[in-house]
Amino acid sequence: MEWTKYPVFDNNIWIWVWDNIANVPAALGIADFDSDISEGSLEWIQVLPNYRGKGFGEAVTLELLFRLSKKADFVTVSGEVENITNPERLYRKCGFTGEAVWIVQSVMKSNGGCRDWINFNLNYLQIVS
Repeated sequence: MEWTKYPVFDNNIWIWVWDNIANVPAALGIADFDSDISEGSLEWIQVLPNYRGKGFGEAVTLELLFRLSKKADFVTVSGEVENITNPERLYRKCGFTGEAVWIVQSVMKSNGGCRDWINFNLNYLQIVS
C-alpha cells in the first residue's frame, strides 16, 4: 500500500462506516494532513448508493473536520462540478465556503475524444483550537 508511505497519510483521518447487519461498507471518508503548511484536505467522501440520503456523508465529513481541527489551521476540499451526486452541496452544508472553479485536466475518453474536468475548490476556515 504505497499511499501509506506519503507524508500526508494519517490512519486516524481515514473513516469507514460499516453496516454490521448486512456486513458491507456503507460509507468512506479519506483525508490528508500536510504538516508543513498545517492543511487538512478531504480527499474522498463516498456513500454507497443504498445508504445515500441518510446522513452518512454529512456525518463522515463532520467527523473528519473534527479530527482535523486538532491539528489543521484550515481544510480544503475539491470535486468535479458536474458530478451527478453534487458533492458541493454536502460540503457547503458542512460549512465550506468559496467560489474558486477551474479546469484541472483533460481526460482521454475511450472514443478518442477528451473531456475537461471542471473542479471546484472550497475552504473550511472554522478550525478553532
